[in-house]
Amino acid sequence: MPTPISDLIRLYGTDEQIQPPRILQAGPLTAEFEAGNLRHIRYHGHEMIRAISFIVRDKNWGTYAPDISHLDLGSEPDSFRVTYEASIGNGEFRYSAVILGKADGSLSFSGKGTATSDFVTNRTGFVVLHPIEGVAGAACTIEHVDSSIEQTAFPLLIDPIQPMKDLRAITHAFLPRLEVTCRMEGDTFEMEDQRNWTDASFKTYVRPLALPWPYTIAKGETIQQSVTLTVSGAAVRIEPAVKQPSIILDKSVNGRNMPPLGIGIHPRDLNGMEQNIRTLKEAAPSHLVCYFDPRFGHNSTDLKRMAALGMAIGAEVWLEFVVPSVEHFERDIREAGLVVDELGNPFSAVMISPAPDLKCTLPGSPWPPCPPLEECYQAARTAFPSA
Repeated sequence: MPTPISDLIRLYGTDEQIQPPRILQAGPLTAEFEAGNLRHIRYHGHEMIRAISFIVRDKNWGTYAPDISHLDLGSEPDSFRVTYEASIGNGEFRYSAVILGKADGSLSFSGKGTATSDFVTNRTGFVVLHPIEGVAGAACTIEHVDSSIEQTAFPLLIDPIQPMKDLRAITHAFLPRLEVTCRMEGDTFEMEDQRNWTDASFKTYVRPLALPWPYTIAKGETIQQSVTLTVSGAAVRIEPAVKQPSIILDKSVNGRNMPPLGIGIHPRDLNGMEQNIRTLKEAAPSHLVCYFDPRFGHNSTDLKRMAALGMAIGAEVWLEFVVPSVEHFERDIREAGLVVDELGNPFSAVMISPAPDLKCTLPGSPWPPCPPLEECYQAARTAFPSA
C-alpha cells in the first residue's frame, strides 16, 4: 500500500507545521505578519506592497528559516509595533527587527544584524515585492543612490534583465491620487521582474548581482538596513476593497476554453507509468511530453517506449530534447532526427534546448558557452520535418 499523502504535503509541499499569519492593523493600514516578515500591506483594503522581508541566503541561494525569539507584538487603534530577535543556522548570524505602522499608511521595517563568525552568504538584507496587477506598465518615480530622480515605468512585458538599478526609493500610485513611496536604506538595491520565474511580483533586493557572490560578512561585522513606506496624496473618497473568494467549476475561463493539459514523462518513470495505463487514461491528458537527454544514457528504446505509452493512453506525444554538446550541436540534432524517423515520426511537437541553457544563470552573471539558438532551431526544423 502506498503511503498516504498528508494534507500539509498536498497544500504546501512540506510536513512542517505552517503557522497562520497574524494580522497587524493600524486604522486603515493592515499587513500580514508571518515568519518575521510582512505580506500584503494594504491601505483601506488596497494592496500597496506585496511583501517586505529581511532574508538571509546561503551560498547556494537557499533561504534560512530564522529562529525567532523575544517576539513582542503591540497595538493601539492607530498604530502597531513589532520587535523580535532572530538567529540564523547555528547562530553564525543574529539580527534584531523593529516594525512600526501608523493609521496614516506609513510603515517602517528595520533590521540590524551581526555575524558571530565569518558568514558566507549570497544575500543578507531586505527584499521588497511590488504586485503585478495595477502596477505592470504603470508610471513611477525612482530615486537613485546618488540622489538623482528618474521618471520611468514598471515593465509592462516581462523584462529578462533588471529594469531598475542603483535604487534608493520607488514611488507609484496604488489608487487614483494616492501614492506610496518605498524607501530602502543601508545598501544599494536593484529590481528584477519575477514573472521570469512565474512569480507575480517585481522584486527589489539588496546588493546588486553584478557584485561577486557569495560574499563573506566578517566576524563582528554589523549590517543595518531599513525599508519605510509613506503614503501621499489626497483622495476625496477611498472605496474599500472588498473581494469575496469564489471558485467556479467550468470548462472555460473568462469565456475562453481551458488550455490543453499534459503530463511529462522521464525515462526513469517508464516502468511505473506503463503499469498504470488505466489511471493515466482516466487523467485524460491531451499530450505526453517525453524528456530525452542523451547525457544520461537515454536511448532509442526509451523514445520508443514513451511514444507507445502516449498512443496507449490516447495522447499526443511531444519530444523534449536536450542537445548534449556545444561544438557538435548540429550533429546531435541530426542524429536524434534519424532515430525519430526510424520510429515512424510519432512526435507531433519537438522542443529542443542546448544543455548549457538549462543552467540557472542570474542576471549580471557570465553566460555559459551555448550554440547559437537560431542555428539550433534551423537544424531542428530540418531534422524533424513532420513535427
